[in-house]
Amino acid sequence: RALLHWRNELASEQNVPAYLVLPQKTIAELAKMRPANTAELLAVPGFGKTKVKQIGAAVLDIVRNYAGADSGEASIPRSAKADKTPTHEVTLTLFRAGKSVTEIAQERGLVATTIESHLAKAIKTGDVQVEDVLPADKIAMIRGYMQANPTALMTEVVQNLGSSVTYSEVRFVQNGIAK
Repeated sequence: RALLHWRNELASEQNVPAYLVLPQKTIAELAKMRPANTAELLAVPGFGKTKVKQIGAAVLDIVRNYAGADSGEASIPRSAKADKTPTHEVTLTLFRAGKSVTEIAQERGLVATTIESHLAKAIKTGDVQVEDVLPADKIAMIRGYMQANPTALMTEVVQNLGSSVTYSEVRFVQNGIAK
């Protein structure tokens, strides 16, 4: 909250949108990683040399003050760039652990459509079966329409099947057929 408050005030002073000072995603990473020095701050996604020069000292002060006021939990430095797992693989791991698209999106701070695109990629590569993502009746309905209309574009499939299917669901089935 301290970072959000500081960011919003700085944005107001500079008369720029808050996300230009520090995006929400970067604030979430700062809260997770709790960098203690400039080198650790550079490892936070969204922080490069320029941003560290501009606001690094202030951010580190806020993080240190928070860590000191926290429930005695020590700051654990993490090397984000060295251990960076591709985002679709993180999604896949959570999905295999039994989490839903909504749960994964909330946990990762992403929108559901991003998670769905990760799953579509996993279906295309064969890491996930379309049957793991969609119920059999929905797969049959989409597949049936696509087989009867092989030149149909995704928009046409969604429009003709009505509100019972989404673009992501059609992509899941397309990718399942394509592999």
